[in-house]
Amino acid sequence: MEMDIETACLISAAAPIIVILNGDYLYIGLWYYLLLPALIIGANYFLTTASNICCGMALALQLSFFIFFYWQHQINQGLLGLIHICFLLPSAAISSTAGFILLKNNSALSTLSGLTYDFFSFAIGATAGMAIYFSS
Repeated sequence: MEMDIETACLISAAAPIIVILNGDYLYIGLWYYLLLPALIIGANYFLTTASNICCGMALALQLSFFIFFYWQHQINQGLLGLIHICFLLPSAAISSTAGFILLKNNSALSTLSGLTYDFFSFAIGATAGMAIYFSS
């Protein structure tokens, strides 16, 4: 459990470092890139989830930040931070919560399957949120 949280903290340091070095591409503020991983790590710590669930969520969150950084860099649309907050995060939170509930009593998860399970749980929700955005 501790190794999972330490690894998630290391993964979660990527976006704040990029924001400090290159500037905030989403125009949200450094607090956003620090608060979301802290919420994920804190929830995993207090819920005592299966192995490497926290790493999968942290990796998926950082990947979503990097995709939005690239998107902002390519088209320079100023409201991408709001799209991330209003569409991607709520649906990803719902799917990740569903993943927590389904895995709460399953302690037989291996390291790799726990990481991939919650990575894809977060990614499916994020994709659904972006599909809602693009359909409107």
